[in-house]
Amino acid sequence: MKENRTYFFLALFTSILAFFLLFKIYENKKSYNSLQTEFNQYKTEQENKEEWSEQKYWYFSFKYPKNWHLALFFTNDDRQTKTFAISPYPIDFTRIAFSKGIYEMTIYDDQSVYNDEFWKKTQEEYQKNLTLIQPETIETEYGTINYYKAKEGQMNAPGQNVEAYFYKFNHTIKTNDGEIKRTIYIKLELLYIEDWRLTEMLRKIALSIKPIV
Repeated sequence: MKENRTYFFLALFTSILAFFLLFKIYENKKSYNSLQTEFNQYKTEQENKEEWSEQKYWYFSFKYPKNWHLALFFTNDDRQTKTFAISPYPIDFTRIAFSKGIYEMTIYDDQSVYNDEFWKKTQEEYQKNLTLIQPETIETEYGTINYYKAKEGQMNAPGQNVEAYFYKFNHTIKTNDGEIKRTIYIKLELLYIEDWRLTEMLRKIALSIKPIV
């Protein structure tokens, strides 16, 4: 009789504990779903607020946040590469800083200088100064993007966040002699600022690049 009572109370305790655990799982899931719904709603509201402008450069175009400032300048002394600085603030070329904007898009379009071998070496050199690299390959309709998110390893900004898209962009030019296929290499960067909104915006800029038909 005593053993039956013991089994009864043990079974009752187990049932209560199981019910309690299931209730907590249900409550946690409900709370998670509620937070996820709020986040999705906030994200949708922010996306609906976003407005974009379009910039054309020779054979391709890209989008950037409306009312932001955009400036094109030669990146190096030999004038072989050009860079778009993209910033919500007026772009000051007298400012002593590695980057002129929140984002920078560097364009390598001289086929007598830049090729696939150069592009591979450029990415290898880029990664040498980084740590905790998270690579990703993105295939688009017009070419391949190699994306890297990492931490700066150099002494000037150790541990700072960096993100870059290396885009091999294929396009066709129509001429009187027929169609000519060309390749442009584009590097799009976000330096030292870690913010999911800027990260998402950076990806939207990268994926907006397309040929001018």
